[in-house]
Amino acid sequence: MGRLFLLVFFNRIWFRSTIDNMFDFLKDLSFLRTLSFQRYPDCFALTRETLLRNLMDVLKRMRQDSDLPRKTIFIAAHFPDAFFQLQTELDLNGIDYQIITRPLDAQWFIDVGRAGTGCVYLALAEFLTETTFCGAERFSSPLQLIVVDRHPEPFRDQALQQFGRSFPAVTRMGYFLALEDRVLASAVNETTLTVLKQMGIEDQGLVSSRIISKRISKVLAREQESRANAGQPTDSAEQWYESNGDL
Repeated sequence: MGRLFLLVFFNRIWFRSTIDNMFDFLKDLSFLRTLSFQRYPDCFALTRETLLRNLMDVLKRMRQDSDLPRKTIFIAAHFPDAFFQLQTELDLNGIDYQIITRPLDAQWFIDVGRAGTGCVYLALAEFLTETTFCGAERFSSPLQLIVVDRHPEPFRDQALQQFGRSFPAVTRMGYFLALEDRVLASAVNETTLTVLKQMGIEDQGLVSSRIISKRISKVLAREQESRANAGQPTDSAEQWYESNGDL
């Protein structure tokens, strides 16, 4: 119990758990003026329903705040089922968005520059990771890159992070994950759940922790090392494990 108390204590130093803090976390760029990329620890909810509800609240507050500099928001999902869940929630909450239907290229940056930035874009992760940066792009607003699932193959998330690093604007990237997701099942044990509950996940809906994020990354990397081949694309994480789990 002593070690668990210390773990919870140090996690409380690092994590931002309330909606207000999440909003400030996405809002304040003043200390990042000299940084082009910032990756934040994963935010966790117990269920996908809770995750999406809190994420929609954050997005609505960001769009309504007149003091908030206009930022472009990319919301990415690895699997089509998560993508369509996001699309449904955005529609239900009356949040305007555009769908990225192909990998970004120089023409996309020209078109967006003409139309103006500050939009919400919904994308499958593969369209972002296949982006071609020619070095001539200019993007006038900061980018918030929000990812709502992890892929069983870590190299796909590494490619998404590289996209964030390469994007021609100040970019902040964060994952919003549901503990019930199939990809997290092997990494989230009883001890992990106990820590997150001590941190207030049941009461506050969302918590974040660098320690839990690192554990998930290590477990997924270990699983990947045991596979001989890359997996085949599927519509959901559950289908991916059914089709590719024993590679």
